[in-house]
Amino acid sequence: MFEYSKGKESAFSKESGVKFLKIGVLTLLLSTYFFFLIWTAASPLVFSPIKSNVLGISVLVFIAVAFVAVVYIYSQYFVSVCPNCGKKLFFTNVRDYIRCFKCGRHLKIDFQNKKLIDPERKD
Repeated sequence: MFEYSKGKESAFSKESGVKFLKIGVLTLLLSTYFFFLIWTAASPLVFSPIKSNVLGISVLVFIAVAFVAVVYIYSQYFVSVCPNCGKKLFFTNVRDYIRCFKCGRHLKIDFQNKKLIDPERKD
């Protein structure tokens, strides 16, 4: 079914250029969500017109909060490929193992050496 000739270890992947793009897009989406969430909650309570500088400052605050949240969450995830089938896997440092759902293997995560290891393979 699968070709198991790629080896029993694979190093963590680096996403340098794509990572900044993902963080930017997620920040934009989350800040838009924050803005409309607060706007729908606060608009029935506001009876006078809102000044443009207050609106601009609030948008910048939402972008800053969203950026901090996205960077905090995104920095906890790691990326690697399965050493058996080559599927890209995303995982956190909560557990010391992960299962590849393409080939079904249980892989050990070595955070010190930044590698995924298949303990069942001996070649």
